[in-house]
Amino acid sequence: ETGTRHLPPAMLLYAAALTFHAGTAALIPSLASCHTRAASLPAKRLEDTKRRHTPRLVLCADESPFGTPSTQLSATLVDATPQPQLSPREVIATLMAALHKSNIDTPRLRFGAEVVLRFLAPTNPASKVTPMRFSQYLSQSWYAPLLSWSEYKWQGDTVFLSRGNEAYQQVGVRAAADEEWTSVRWILSLTRTAAGDEWRGEA
Repeated sequence: ETGTRHLPPAMLLYAAALTFHAGTAALIPSLASCHTRAASLPAKRLEDTKRRHTPRLVLCADESPFGTPSTQLSATLVDATPQPQLSPREVIATLMAALHKSNIDTPRLRFGAEVVLRFLAPTNPASKVTPMRFSQYLSQSWYAPLLSWSEYKWQGDTVFLSRGNEAYQQVGVRAAADEEWTSVRWILSLTRTAAGDEWRGEA
């Protein structure tokens, strides 16, 4: 769209590496205007979802921007862990909060990187690095939009591919209301765990 910048391929790769699972539904901003399209999932995946009594996958078109994480939302990051019931957007909302400048080094140095690493898929090379090393990745200039954002918004619906095992979501970020949007594509994949299938960041 006009007035939107797109991050370079390297940014998209690590945006995928940053994709993970929120540990609590309280992390997701209000989704009152969203709608559910469970039928978008393949029959087998839909049946698996019903069998696990997993809450709906939320899909939304473009909406009003979400603002700076609240103190309450930021506090939930301390215990945020992957959960089978979390939708791709709930995962992304958690990661956006963890990467925000108010949380990246609060309540301790490299805290945001710690949260991000919890939600990476085991097959993602970045999942093997330390918070210090991951913070070095984030210090590169193309990550600036994800660390300096004051607003973000969903850009289009969540797209499911590979029989429902991969999810793609475009997110627009900007540092101020009068700035243009930078578009970031998040890529998530399902990781099988003892607790169930969890959406996590994939490279």
